[in-house]
Amino acid sequence: MVISHPPAGRPRVRWALWACAIALMVVGGVTAYNTAQLSRMAQEAKQANVDAEMQSLASSVAQLRGAFDAARRQPTPVSEAAFSTAQKALGDRLAALEQARNGMARTEDLAALSSRIEALQAEVAVRKAATAPRKARAAESAATRERAPSPPPFTVLGSEMRAGVPFLAVVPSEPGSDSPVRLLREGEQERGWRLEVIEPQAAMFSVGDQVRRLPLRAR
Repeated sequence: MVISHPPAGRPRVRWALWACAIALMVVGGVTAYNTAQLSRMAQEAKQANVDAEMQSLASSVAQLRGAFDAARRQPTPVSEAAFSTAQKALGDRLAALEQARNGMARTEDLAALSSRIEALQAEVAVRKAATAPRKARAAESAATRERAPSPPPFTVLGSEMRAGVPFLAVVPSEPGSDSPVRLLREGEQERGWRLEVIEPQAAMFSVGDQVRRLPLRAR
């Protein structure tokens, strides 16, 4: 009697198929996990870039506001209406960026805001350049006025000797003044003018930090 056995190769084929299926499932799971990780990392990188852009823009806005505050103290400041309009526009832009943080801000919005900031900075620079010549001319005029000597409040008549001591004869220069002639010795003052030296043809006076030389009249 002959007993027949099933072919020995079928179980092996079945186990090979199961092994392939399990390997495919493992590979698919690993691939899906890696894809999710890469997607999350890319999202975090985009978020970090947006945060950095917003911090940079906020710093630029703070610097711009400081420049505007400095320009407002100049003789020709930026008008209040123009500054308020620009400030509102920048505030609206920053608010839109804040709302778009979770969904990622668009590149064109950031570029438009950067262009607006650069335009405002250029406007501040132009206004500063325009006010600089005026300030220089004003300072020069003030310095010229300070250097301009004031006329003496008296008229020098001449000098004379009394008991070997030189005296200088002066009389007030106001029109219609009937004040008598006064004789000054070296070291005496007349209305804030101190007589320092009597020379043969002139007299040296000190007024504040200035030294004035007044000629003597021929007598």
